[in-house]
Amino acid sequence: MTVLRRTKILVIETTGRRTGRHRSTPVAYWIGDDGYHYVGGGAAGMTTIPDWVANLRANPAAAVIVKRRRVPVHAEELDADAYDRARAHAVELWPVVPKYERMSGRRVPYFRLCPTNPPASESKEPGQQHASESPAARLRVIHRRPLSFNVVYSRPALVSWQAEGP
Repeated sequence: MTVLRRTKILVIETTGRRTGRHRSTPVAYWIGDDGYHYVGGGAAGMTTIPDWVANLRANPAAAVIVKRRRVPVHAEELDADAYDRARAHAVELWPVVPKYERMSGRRVPYFRLCPTNPPASESKEPGQQHASESPAARLRVIHRRPLSFNVVYSRPALVSWQAEGP
């Protein structure tokens, strides 16, 4: 979707609701007026709910990787007015959202991703922040994974990429 629509992508890391294993999924996102990251579980019109959505519903503690920064977050599923605002914004960004809803026969869930760890150097009391400081500006890097790729040649005309690392 990012290649066709030129949209922003983050990687959301959830904990599997049945296995307890860490799962990573690329998801389109936007940053709201409040500075938080928002994601929707449209899954291009699939009739089943994406696994990452079910995992977040079971355990809202997750992490996101945005621009090579990994940040622990707490996911809040939106409802009522917040849901309507998020859906309207998603339709503005991606006009195919209503089509996906019709194809899937379900309501697309939207989540607000709130960072759980403020920077350690911050000396303010919890809940206080400067008026000009958004939650996205308070994110700090807690882990960097080097990205490296190996080219694997299975046939002379075919090339595939495999990521290395933890």
